[in-house]
Amino acid sequence: MYEKALSTMKSHIFYRPMLPQMNDVLFPGQVQSDGTLALSSLITEPQAQHLGCFVGGMVGIGAKIFSSDSDLATAKKLVEGCLWAYETAPLGIMPEIFHTVSCAKNDFCTWDEHAFDNAVSAAYSGQPIPPKDQQIPGITKVDDTRYILRPEAIESVFIHYRITGDPSLQDRAWSMFESIIKHTKTPIAHAALSDCITMTRKEAMKMDKMESFWLAETLKYFYLIFADENLVNLDDWVLNTEAHPLRRPT
Repeated sequence: MYEKALSTMKSHIFYRPMLPQMNDVLFPGQVQSDGTLALSSLITEPQAQHLGCFVGGMVGIGAKIFSSDSDLATAKKLVEGCLWAYETAPLGIMPEIFHTVSCAKNDFCTWDEHAFDNAVSAAYSGQPIPPKDQQIPGITKVDDTRYILRPEAIESVFIHYRITGDPSLQDRAWSMFESIIKHTKTPIAHAALSDCITMTRKEAMKMDKMESFWLAETLKYFYLIFADENLVNLDDWVLNTEAHPLRRPT
């Protein structure tokens, strides 16, 4: 069941975006189905969502349980996709939803600026297109400019760090943390951002809102990636969808 499900995701949901640096990364795309369409008829829309960044951790856990090096490599590419989105964004924060150009194949993809420009024009479809110096190369359009203090990206970075022990993930997590704290801090709490992308602003636009998952999940994962690995050891504990640790039965 696991192998069949992951194979379907690799074939019909995960896609490689066309990026200027030709980064070998993946995103989980958007697929619409009424449940009756054949797999061969499914179309993967190259839409990336911050909410979908949990998938890198999910695939990584599956790879660890089933001792699959190839699945772990897929998990790494999914984690790298969300890290790319953070590290490329003007404020160092990934927005809620954006579109890219999908590569024809996931194993190799060259940058085609002409194809990218055409995709940008199609994405805006009659609307004013931002000037080149306000576009993010690789992202055709940001559909939702918000950052609502989501945990999914750091969740997968944390899980991948615990699986691989790669110390560079701690450095990159710290950069994520510093960017988020810098732009969301208020005198009393941390605020969601209505726009973390517009490059003409000197300061991110804050909302009068702080979701509970900021405390329950996002900060917890940032804490755990720097904590001793025996604290919520993933061999002994399972983190549920709201990051509450539940001890695994022995």
